[in-house]
Amino acid sequence: MATRALHASLRASYRHASPFLHTARALLALFLLASGSLAFAQTASFSYAITTLGGGFRSPVGVAVDGSGNVYIADYDNNAVKEMPAGCASSSCVTSLGGGFGHPSGVAVDGSGNVYVAEWLNNAVKELNRATPPSLSFVATTVGSTSSDSPKTVQVANIGNQPLIFAADVGSNPGYPANFPKNTSDTNLCASGTPLAQGTGCDVSMSFEPTAAGALAGSVLLTDNNLNQTNAAQRIALSETGFGVPAVTTPAPGSTLASSSATFTWTTGVGVTQYLLGIGSSGVGSYDLFNSTPITAAQASVTGLPTNGEKLYARLYSWINGAWQYNDYTYTAQ
Repeated sequence: MATRALHASLRASYRHASPFLHTARALLALFLLASGSLAFAQTASFSYAITTLGGGFRSPVGVAVDGSGNVYIADYDNNAVKEMPAGCASSSCVTSLGGGFGHPSGVAVDGSGNVYVAEWLNNAVKELNRATPPSLSFVATTVGSTSSDSPKTVQVANIGNQPLIFAADVGSNPGYPANFPKNTSDTNLCASGTPLAQGTGCDVSMSFEPTAAGALAGSVLLTDNNLNQTNAAQRIALSETGFGVPAVTTPAPGSTLASSSATFTWTTGVGVTQYLLGIGSSGVGSYDLFNSTPITAAQASVTGLPTNGEKLYARLYSWINGAWQYNDYTYTAQ
């Protein structure tokens, strides 16, 4: 009776849901206690069947099981570490974890869901940190544009043994920060109030769309019942730089020029390494009257402009992050 009570207590104590943690420690304790008690008691013997799990392995040499029954395999000749859910009976439910392994020959899982791999070829032990939310950075992007590497996605997996629930009473959940909007085209987004069943996952997916120049940072905040806590919080840190495109300040855009010469000045912008000013009279983007060629100064002196009252077109190019960006302006000749 004492043994049964202890087992029940352990089950109650360690039954939880977690996106980054799980119950391997609890089930390991149960297994060791059960083995010890059976060794000193009468034991019934039953016939059994051998079931082949997963598929597609080549010389699997190490296996570990977490508290939810997920199985991890050191797939030696495939140079891979594989994971499959409890009861997986074909290669269709086997997925690879990480990459770049050299003949992994052993695998283990800790109570937080982190996976440890012994590599024979590289003489190394490596950790796949699955318990700590990652930090993401995007490529630097011009203000008002979307970064070329958007969107980026992090999968949140429930590797506990109870549903993971994103709280519905804390506003937007997950909460996406300014400059990193939610990727609404993702059809598997984590959603407030929607339970995440054991062994399933959802996405946190975002783009980088800077609204200001300079270094920008924020965090996606997930609020849930991780480890049976009320409003437990996990944060995915985000960062990158918004580039500001320079703008002409003098002469005032749209104004009438005072003479046949003028000094054009502009803001320096953010992340700009070169400028080019072109002025023409034959249409937007023309430079038949003046072409500064690439310069590093934030100004250019222009002479020989017409004084017949015609419309003039100016285009200021800025070299930002390996590409030319530009703004167009118009003026009226004296």
